Amino acid sequence: MKYLLSLCLFAVLISCQKKETATTTPTDPDRYQIQLQEQQAEQVLNQKFGTARPAAWLDETPSFLKDFPEADTLEVRLTRFLGARKIKELYANGSLDSIKYPMDSIKRGVYVVNGYRDGQQFVVIDANNNYTFKDDTVFYFKNDFKHRIPKEPFLRDSIPFVTIVYQDFDGEELIEKTMKVKPLPEKMPYEEFLNKEQLKQIPPRQLKDSFAIKLFYQQDWEGQLQLEDKGYVVNVMKWFQGPKIQFHEGPRDAITIDPQHQGYAIKDSIKLGNTYYVLDSITPKKDQLFIRKLDIKAPKWGYRVEETTVDFTFENIDAEQKKLSEVFDGKEYVLIDFWGTWCAPCKELTPDLVRMSQEYENKMALLSIAFDQKKEPLVTYIAKNNMAWEHIFVEGYAKANIKEKPRLIKNFAVEAYPTFILLNSKLEIVHRGSGRPALDKIEEMIKS
Repeated sequence: MKYLLSLCLFAVLISCQKKETATTTPTDPDRYQIQLQEQQAEQVLNQKFGTARPAAWLDETPSFLKDFPEADTLEVRLTRFLGARKIKELYANGSLDSIKYPMDSIKRGVYVVNGYRDGQQFVVIDANNNYTFKDDTVFYFKNDFKHRIPKEPFLRDSIPFVTIVYQDFDGEELIEKTMKVKPLPEKMPYEEFLNKEQLKQIPPRQLKDSFAIKLFYQQDWEGQLQLEDKGYVVNVMKWFQGPKIQFHEGPRDAITIDPQHQGYAIKDSIKLGNTYYVLDSITPKKDQLFIRKLDIKAPKWGYRVEETTVDFTFENIDAEQKKLSEVFDGKEYVLIDFWGTWCAPCKELTPDLVRMSQEYENKMALLSIAFDQKKEPLVTYIAKNNMAWEHIFVEGYAKANIKEKPRLIKNFAVEAYPTFILLNSKLEIVHRGSGRPALDKIEEMIKS
């Protein structure tokens, strides 16, 4: 085995590969094809973004695994990158031949050895998937590492990547796939987020686990787009509800990642230069993105910075019908606050909103949109805290699927609470964000 004596410093090589720009498709001059290229680890544009997959429990150790390292305590786990449910779907729709590729023959993940030796935790990943651990790197961690890493995120960067090999479905066929990963030790604090009844549902062996492991990796797809004498870096990330797409104007080395940057989904519209485009489609392999020019002056309902929103009509908590434009009442800005009485971070900012409503009463109006299950607690909270501005009650459950949420919440694409949107008198969104950082930034803008 290759032993790692230190996890503090390591060198990385960043490949500088030429990326192709967009071209129009032969059959449709208004449709553009953007070539995308997969990026991993150090090449990923947003280095704060990553995925951690758990090394899952196994009912028993597979008999074909061999050459385990010596250990005082040792367990074998499996990190899956291609799930059984997905494989069954591929069998069912005919995309994958179950006779040629039976479930047990597919290397849909990697095995991970996790244990203790001489008072230290160690991890070995069967990176080349040859079912032996004698030719793999051993990662050593001090016992307090798993407790420190949640509070000291920079520790993650001290762990080097290793390249694993597994099989995945690329949208057309089963292929051999490589991925750069690093092990992250983790202490499972079940008692901190589960009650006594829920704790009883956890298997005793799992409950006593003091050294859980996840495999961390970073992955995105990147391309370049040239339109109207402007250049864009196009970035695609996997997201829960499909690809999340971002367009960054300017050269790659000049990009500053904005944590409040709203990603786009397929079929969303976007303004690039002076023209609007729809994100038409993306290939299953994510190697090509297609956008189409739109013959419109503006999207129907803007919800991102620099977009114009709709002058919608609403009913306030006093059952009065009003339009968004009426909220301005001659002021320069309207601050829309999406919140709920169930949201502790929202209520922490109530005193700040009350203060701002008084301090900037000649410059800014407030519109609070409460997404709650009941109206009565909302009315009581508003009165108790002297929230003397316009309020809307939207009935619903904030943790519901986006498709099940009310139109106003969906149209503004609200996913986090509190979310703040600052509008100017033209109904243009000049800032959008979540939590205190967003509110502080908005106050700076109103002051200036």
